[in-house]
Amino acid sequence: MGHMPLRTKKSIELQPINKEKFIPKTALGFKLISLRKRAIDFGMRLLDENEILEEISNRRGESELDEKTNVH
Repeated sequence: MGHMPLRTKKSIELQPINKEKFIPKTALGFKLISLRKRAIDFGMRLLDENEILEEISNRRGESELDEKTNVH
């Protein structure tokens, strides 16, 4: 089964998030926000967008060469 190609910064429209006013709408949203807060409180450094995309690529077993040649 093939993987969907990763989006690059050029293809993602980032919306600014006002972290103080963000209110989750689902139980999952509340759980994820709680986990995020606990991680930050314990000193965990959160990944930025590029680090997240790199982590996804690594977990999929993709290499930089694959991305450049679009071979998966």
